[in-house]
Order: sequence, then C-alpha cells, then structure tokens
Amino acid sequence: MKRMLYLLAAVATLASAGAARCQDGWKGTSGMLHLERAGTVGRGVLVFSLGTSYYKSDALLSSEALGLASSVDWTEADVDYHFFLSRASLTFGLSDYVEFSAALGVRNWIRQVPDDFAETDVFETRTRGGIGDTDLLLKLCPPLPTKYVSLGILGHASFPTGREEAGFTTGATDFGVKGLLSIGFPESRKFVPTRLHFNVGYRFNKNEDDGYGILNAINPDSSGFYPPAYPKSPVGESDGFNDLFQFGAGIEFIAMGSSLFAEFTWDNYLNADFEEGDSYYLPGNTSIYTITPGIKLLSAKGGGATIAADINLNPEDNKAFVGVPDWALYFILSF
Repeated sequence: MKRMLYLLAAVATLASAGAARCQDGWKGTSGMLHLERAGTVGRGVLVFSLGTSYYKSDALLSSEALGLASSVDWTEADVDYHFFLSRASLTFGLSDYVEFSAALGVRNWIRQVPDDFAETDVFETRTRGGIGDTDLLLKLCPPLPTKYVSLGILGHASFPTGREEAGFTTGATDFGVKGLLSIGFPESRKFVPTRLHFNVGYRFNKNEDDGYGILNAINPDSSGFYPPAYPKSPVGESDGFNDLFQFGAGIEFIAMGSSLFAEFTWDNYLNADFEEGDSYYLPGNTSIYTITPGIKLLSAKGGGATIAADINLNPEDNKAFVGVPDWALYFILSF
C-alpha cells in the first residue's frame, strides 16, 4: 500500500511539471466527460487524473430468494444500493497528433438495509470493494489544413484485471474503436469560443458466455454492475449479439481557460433482438439515451477539476434492459 502511495505521489509530481493543455475525460484521454475530442494534450505533455462517480438504485429483496427460512417477521425488504467507481489515469502526448492513455478502475458497492429490517438479522448491510479492469486507449489525430476542424480515431481496450470473485471484471478483453470530429468556431467579440464534438463508435463486448453488469440484486458478486453492462449471447445467436453501437454529440463553451459543456450520448445494442417468449428475453429498451451537463475548471498551471452529472432520458415505462441508473455524479481532478 505504501509503495502505491509513493508511486502516485511521484506520478502526480511529474505530471504537474508541465502544464496540461486539456483535461482528461472519464476514460483518461483528452475530452469532456464521455466524449473524446479530436485532439491531443500536446507533445511531451503528461496528465494524471483521479476521478470518482456515484449513483444509487433500489431493490426489493425477499427472504425466499435469499434462501432463508420463511418464518421470519419480515419476508421482504426495500434496500438501497450505492455504487462507486473510481479511476486513476495517465495520458501522454507522444506527439501533437498521437496520444496514449492508461486507466485503472476501483469499484465499490454498499447495500444499505433500513434499520427496521436490519433488526431481524434476515437482511444485512453489506459492502464490497476492490480493483477493477484496466483500460488502454490510443488516439490518432492527423494534421488538417484548417484550424477549425479536426479529425481523429480512437482505439480502446479493457483488460480483465479486476477481482473475479467480487464481480469487478468483465472476465474478457473488450475492445472498440471510435471516429472523432471536433469543430471550433472563429473567435468573436459577441460570443465566447465554442467547440462542437462528435463521436461514433462500436464496442465489441467479448464475454459472450455470461455477459456483465446487469445487476443481480440478490448477489451482485455474480453479475457485477453498470458500467459496462451487456447481456450474454444466447445459444444460436452470433457473438455480436451483445455488442454496442455508440454515438455522442457535445457542445463546449470556453472562457478564461475553463469550460461549460453538455453532451448527448446514444448507446444501442443493435444486435440484441429480444422477443417475448425467448428463454433469454430481457424486458426494456435496447437503447440508452443520456444527457450530461458539466463544467471544467482550469488553473493557470494547467491543473483543474471536472464536475458533471449523467441524466438518463429513457422514459419510466421504457427503461434500458441493462439497468442504467436514472442519474450519476462525476468528479475528476487533473494535474
């Protein structure tokens, strides 16, 4: 543990030696939160980021489902699940056109049982935490003859380094690719500098046998939790049954080195063809619609903070089948 703290301190010192031109997003590479920008942090620039996110969901547990005796005072209990995801990431500009990022995740959940139910010793408050999977990302942004438009391509892979017994790993090497487009508008005295960002990508979810992240409220260790989340590929279906198409659009207003931004993301399990009566049928929408407002605050030396929130736009009567939360909060520090 001490060695890890020394390592983090050393990395933070090294990262702060050069002013970061752009803060990291959630995955680590330069961008807003979920959307990557078609640009890099700059040649020789190293950015170290620490981020955490939180969301909450509720579930109804029954003593029968838990395998407990039915002769108890309370046979059901409404419980709250609190989910925390944290990340430590390094982003390095190999050149003005190439950027590499690595991020290690830490996952934690707490099942909180109301006092009235906890007194029966049937339903207990539980917690679990540990290391999650590791993400590696490589971004290429070729030079263009205009300063207002930039293009890029991002390759990313997630490696199963998390605690398997706690459900903190997908158990497979998931990977994907994204196309990036950023448009900057000319500076004007009447309006603050503005940028538009667009991402289009495809994620190959490779744990076809079991899937991942669709919460089993009785035993989260057996399922893991979102994100990511995808179903298993049923027998007779293709391996691409649980793959994910991703689209994102965002706008960024820049003032005094800081920015206000808003993102819209659409994730679609376009191959997940569910029909009632199928043994693998999961009710709900195969699309996830999310809007994310946020703010990035930058210091004169390049460090800064990002505060943002996901707001799920799926209607109450057509929630996503993978169990996406109604909201999630994010906080990131970059050095």
